[in-house]
Amino acid sequence: MKKKKPNIYGINQLELFSNMIDDLLDNSEEQYNSISPALDKPHVLDDYTIERIYKVVGESKEFIPYYKNQLNLWLRQKITIAQLKEVKRLQLQLKKTEKLIDKILSMTDKLKHNTIEKVLAKDDAELGLEFLLEKMNNGKK
Repeated sequence: MKKKKPNIYGINQLELFSNMIDDLLDNSEEQYNSISPALDKPHVLDDYTIERIYKVVGESKEFIPYYKNQLNLWLRQKITIAQLKEVKRLQLQLKKTEKLIDKILSMTDKLKHNTIEKVLAKDDAELGLEFLLEKMNNGKK
């Protein structure tokens, strides 16, 4: 199957890209803030939620190279100083977004092992042992 070439946009689409990239960062921050508290209580999430996070965040990550490519193309063109400043700002936004998405995916990797379904599938002895080991490890810190 032939890989589709990404569309190339003129600088007149800068405002559209600004909105899309800013929205991507905002959505990633919301996602991060909603997932972070679960690190202390991973059993509050279910398998469906974990899979949904992987899907949504993974799809968001797939757009980043296309955005970077478009911004780099504009940098090689003759653009105004205001446009140049905006392209540079967007590049920084993309870096922040990429780091945040990687953090989200890393957190999700940790959370997927203790979803409510995984906890309910364990027997009482296994849960008791995990609880005691966690208590002992927390005491060493």
